[in-house]
Amino acid sequence: MFWNIRGFGVRGRRTMLKDYLRKHRIDIVCLQETIEQDFTDQELRSLEVGETFVWCWLPASGRSGGMLMGFRESMFEIGAIDTGRHFVSVDVILRPARLSLRIFGVYGPADHALSASFLQELSIEVQNTPLAIIMGGDFNLLRTEQDKNNDRIN
Repeated sequence: MFWNIRGFGVRGRRTMLKDYLRKHRIDIVCLQETIEQDFTDQELRSLEVGETFVWCWLPASGRSGGMLMGFRESMFEIGAIDTGRHFVSVDVILRPARLSLRIFGVYGPADHALSASFLQELSIEVQNTPLAIIMGGDFNLLRTEQDKNNDRIN
């Protein structure tokens, strides 16, 4: 599950998240725009709905950004964890299939002047990855005017 949560501390968001994790038995969760520098063990354990998760995160930059990724421990062996300016990647082995993957959580810059460096950072990471990749998140990129939810096109 990839979700731009727009503030981990916003009232009701954690309850929504826990309900969704429980209802759909989510194995991987990646939250973008947490606007959090750090997470306590208590906060992270409170999100676990019956099973233990392995957690990693990328701190927010001031009052924007930040990511949190969690992996259901019964489903995944966790290997290398890497962070960049706009991503968190985790090497995992899917236990039932013994399948190795690299999972990328992405939160692209809202400042489109930084889009080229963001895409270059991801390109380098992908080119240097020998594993199959799953990548998701909020890329903050527009391909067409129809991608916008308002008429402010810049």
